[in-house]
Amino acid sequence: MSSLFKKYQPDVIALEKIFFASNAKTAISVGQAQGVMFYCAARANIRIFEYAPPTIKKLISGNGRADKKEVQQSLRKIFGAKLRSQAKKRTHFDNAADALAVAMCHIYHISERT
Repeated sequence: MSSLFKKYQPDVIALEKIFFASNAKTAISVGQAQGVMFYCAARANIRIFEYAPPTIKKLISGNGRADKKEVQQSLRKIFGAKLRSQAKKRTHFDNAADALAVAMCHIYHISERT
C-alpha cells in the first residue's frame, strides 16, 4: 500500500465500511486489510472517508437497499457505457463496480458539501 500511495499520490481514500454478515472469517480478513490501509494512509497523511453500504447504494441508485445488480445498472447509467470486465468474469466486474460505487459516493458526498 505504501508503494501504491507513493506512486499514485492520492489526495484521499474512500472505503466501504465493514458490514458484518454471517461470514466472520471474511469480515476478519477485510478488517485486517483495511487496518493496513488505515496505517499506510496515516503514515502518508492521506485522509480516509468511510461510507456505509446503504449510503453508497442510496447515493448511486437512489435506493439504500438496492442489490448489486441495481447498483451496477445505475453505474452503467452514470458512466453512459456498458461497463464490462475485460476478463469477462463476474467477480472482476463485481469488485470493479463496488470500487466505482464507493468512489462515486465520495464524489457525490464532497459535491454536496461545496
